[in-house]
Amino acid sequence: MRRFLVLSIAFFAATVPAPAQDKVVDQMKALFDKAETVVVFSLNPDPKVAEVKDGFHGWEVLGKTELKGAAERKRLISPRAIRVGDVLLGLPSTGLHTNGYSLARKLLLGRGVNAFVSELGSGVGDELLKVHRSYLKPIRALLKAALLHGAAHITGGGITDNTPRMLPDNMAAAIDTRAWTIPPVFELMRNLGDIPEDDYRRTFNLGVGMILAVPARKRAEAERLLRRLGEKVFVIGEVIRRKRGAPRVEYR
Repeated sequence: MRRFLVLSIAFFAATVPAPAQDKVVDQMKALFDKAETVVVFSLNPDPKVAEVKDGFHGWEVLGKTELKGAAERKRLISPRAIRVGDVLLGLPSTGLHTNGYSLARKLLLGRGVNAFVSELGSGVGDELLKVHRSYLKPIRALLKAALLHGAAHITGGGITDNTPRMLPDNMAAAIDTRAWTIPPVFELMRNLGDIPEDDYRRTFNLGVGMILAVPARKRAEAERLLRRLGEKVFVIGEVIRRKRGAPRVEYR
């Protein structure tokens, strides 16, 4: 029986002493040594593992751990920096990233992992194995230039549930659905599964991997910086005043 290690990734904001960080790294290395293959999932602890266990037939789970990050509190990006009128810039995803795979397997794998899908222009396996890209470089650059008010990583929950995490309670995000083209894989799954629009927007990233809030008067500067880094940035919306009882994200 093949063996592998499941890593669930969670993040916390705190000051962790260096000795403690070293101890965690040593523990991780010890776990890696026990696994023939390491499979990393960007998931929150415990509950999510149960959701994806159907994808591991014939595999033995040796163990599960959490990979945690640390940040100085004074350097955290806080909703307090967000202002009404801030421009929301979108950065594209490279595929499903780490979300929606339970549904994707049900909808696509019936064709066979090596099956070519004309709508995608690739095989099923190639599409599902696209790498979850990192947004560290553009975020660092915006922070260094003092151009970043907020950031929302579009993971499970989609734009609908993740964008509000960077906003104060009295503000909302107005999203322009015409600002970008949704990649074919998402439209294909929507049609195959007859997925309602609200569920569709909460299940997949729809081609948007990161949303960044920048000051309106510095929008052009932020866009130039991101394009110099090779980012295909687009204006996806703006921060608006939220009326009582109104949704945190308004699609327009």
